[in-house]
Amino acid sequence: SFGGTDNLYWIDGSDRLYLSGTTSELRVGNYGQSAGINFGNNADRIFTDNYTMYIQNNNSMIFNIDSNNNHTGQKYEWRHNGEGGGGTALMTLGDDGNLGIGTAAPTDVLHVKGAADKLVLVESTDANVALELRDGDASDGDVQFVGVGDELRIDTGNTESVRIDGDG
Repeated sequence: SFGGTDNLYWIDGSDRLYLSGTTSELRVGNYGQSAGINFGNNADRIFTDNYTMYIQNNNSMIFNIDSNNNHTGQKYEWRHNGEGGGGTALMTLGDDGNLGIGTAAPTDVLHVKGAADKLVLVESTDANVALELRDGDASDGDVQFVGVGDELRIDTGNTESVRIDGDG
């Protein structure tokens, strides 16, 4: 059906489409939501509210880059202080699987770039924390950097190799 002079909407059972010429709203799905753009229903939807875009989903979300495999160098980027490709890169996920934080061109599986002296924080909710380095050969063991209280322990192959206590 057609609404007022500037509105077009179609409502048939559960299928809904609303386009307003006066408020610049496009709503697909749950008619009556007060969002600038609203796709879906209350459980699974994409909508905007002033300056924020929300993606709400009760199920899995799949993002696919270059689904027909005819382009290389494609990426997802999260940016701020710019429109389109402008602004500063906060995080970049390339179609090669490299994830960059603070860089638009990650060169390794995890590439962290920033001006701070401390770039990575590994925090545990209990008294111990560990960072483990593992290669593809499980037979030669792993290297672990383990923080226990005020001590640093380096284990190789599940055996303590070095311990530095709080006094150095």
